[in-house]
This record gives sequence, structure tokens and C-alpha cells, in this order.
Amino acid sequence: MKRGVNLRQSFLLTTIAMVILLLFLPCFAWVEENTELVFQGKIDGEMPFRMRLTLKDGMVSGGIIFNEGETEYPLVGRTDFSGGLYLEDRDETGKVYAVFDGVFVNDSLIEGFWSRLDQEGKLIFEAEIPNAPKQERQPWKGVWRRINTAPFDWADLYISKVTDSGCYFQLEAGSGVITRKASGTALFYGNEAVWEDQLTGERIRFIWSGHTLRLETDDSRGRGVVFSGEYRPGFQPLPELDLIKLGVFSDAQKDQVFRKLVGDDYRLFAESFQFVKHSVDDDGFGAMVRTGFVRGMAGLQEAIIMVTPELQFWAAVADPENNVIKYYTNVPAYKEKMPQTIVEWVQRINDDLSMEVLFCTK
Repeated sequence: MKRGVNLRQSFLLTTIAMVILLLFLPCFAWVEENTELVFQGKIDGEMPFRMRLTLKDGMVSGGIIFNEGETEYPLVGRTDFSGGLYLEDRDETGKVYAVFDGVFVNDSLIEGFWSRLDQEGKLIFEAEIPNAPKQERQPWKGVWRRINTAPFDWADLYISKVTDSGCYFQLEAGSGVITRKASGTALFYGNEAVWEDQLTGERIRFIWSGHTLRLETDDSRGRGVVFSGEYRPGFQPLPELDLIKLGVFSDAQKDQVFRKLVGDDYRLFAESFQFVKHSVDDDGFGAMVRTGFVRGMAGLQEAIIMVTPELQFWAAVADPENNVIKYYTNVPAYKEKMPQTIVEWVQRINDDLSMEVLFCTK
């Protein structure tokens, strides 16, 4: 039995391997060059950064400056022939602080996800070389976010590898605190790609329609978390949380008075009304009563608001991060006591948690 090849065969195999390698190399002419590239970008559409990268033989080194500061933190990572980019953001001691997991969409644009090691979740980042010639996006590669979504529902799609036959994707969606994930290689059929889970039978169609991707799947198994919808490339801001849009208030006057009453805790209230329920005014104030909670966080992320036609307010919201329940009112007689409707609400959600009630009205 032969255990090797002769020199002629070896030369032929090496030549073939080199040709295949060249055919599959991306269009990044500078990947193998020891050239410094400077990118400017943002994380989650808000946190600006300036990144300089030197790429050589698949390895990446450089530095990053956040928020136009002066301190540059070291970056160390790697890239691959499909344009994938992995970077570790390290502190002065060499400890990894955060990770950039992205892909070169073209020669001058990087997209992907940024995550801190001490926190859960990922944020979209985008970075490009300033004043670089404008280039078309590849039809599939990069980060995509679902649009026309509700404030508490989101979905992000990341396509990092594209070949003639298919693309590798990572898909994650959430509703409240419930999340759902899928990943794998979807196979191309014309302007579509199809992925099917061989174990569960779940099937997702990715339909390319110019500048958007439309996903179609059976979302009944998602426990309220949806993959289906239209996705656009890059960072797209999620809808702003607003108690009028959420259906808690019916007019701007109530919303304006309530914002003034609770101040910075307005967002805490809004974040607790994914689902809005009509409740009973047990105090006989003639108040409209709305209670709310978040999917997967019932008993933890909840709120109650009472308001009369005269714009008298009584309201409470759970703040599990600080293990307290915050209570507000603009009725002087109730600044140091809660109406019975809210007392009963506090007893229900506080049965097992024993959160302290803070009387926040000054």
C-alpha cells in the first residue's frame, strides 16, 4: 500500500491547492499586507469609537479609542479568508474587556456584534474607513435587524460566510426577556436561501428583495418570540418606549404630567408595560387603572398607574435591580401612604420578594 505521493504528484497537488485558494480569497487586496487601516464607527448607534487595525497573515493587531477620548486600548485578533473578523479589546494589563465578532461587508465596512465579558447580551457595531470610495454591499453578508417591530420585540440576523451554494447565519430574537436562537447554513435557491433543522423540522426561508431580507417561518413554537419579518442591513434603532404608544395613556396631557411627576423613572415604568391590563379602582377615586408586566418577568418587572380625569396620579413600579418598589403621587394626602388599590398590587407582586417600598414624591 502506498503511503505517499511522488514529487510530480506533490507539485501538481500544491498547484491545484494554490489555485483553489486564490479562487476563494475575498476581494480584500490588503488582507496579507502589513498596512494600518483606520475605521470610525459606533456601538448600538450611540457609542463612537476609532479603531486602527494592522492585518498580516491572518492576524490582527491595533488599538481602539472610545468616545473621542485619549486612552487607546489594545486590540488583538484574527481574520479569515471569508472576511470574518474577531477582535479582543483588552485593558492595560492584557485582560479581555470586550469582544468584536464581525465581518468585512466590503473593503471599507465592518459590521458585527460587540459584547462585554461582564455583561449579558450583544450590541450591533458598524465601522468604516472615512472618505473611502463608496462600495456596494454584498447582497447577504453582514448584520441585519428586523424593522416594523414592537418596542419589546426584536430580532437580529448575522450572516458571516457566503459561498456559491449558501450562507452561514446566526439568528436571535426576543420578546421581553424570552429569547430564541437559530444558526446554521442556509442553501441558495435563486434569490432565496432555505435552512431546515434536521432534528426539529424547523424551516426558515430567507428571501432577498433588493435591499432587504424577508424571513418566513412557523413562529408558533417560539413562545411569543418571532423570527418572521422584514430585515434591513446594519444598525436600526428600536422603537422608543412611550406610554401613549404602549396604550397606557390615551392623550399627551396625561403623559406630560406623568413624565414630570416621575422624572427619570418614566423609562422604568415604560419598560414594565409590554402587556397592559385594565384593573379595578378599589378606592372609588373614579380613576382609570392600568397594570403592566413583561413577558417572562411577571412578578419582577411590573407597574401600576392610576389616573383620574382631573389628572390625579398614584403609581408604583418594581425596580428589581435595586430590590425596591417605587411609589409616586401628586395627591398631597397620599404622599406618605398608598391607596388600597396599590397596596393590594404591592402585596401580590411582593409576596415572595420582600422588596422595600420607597415613597419617592418630594
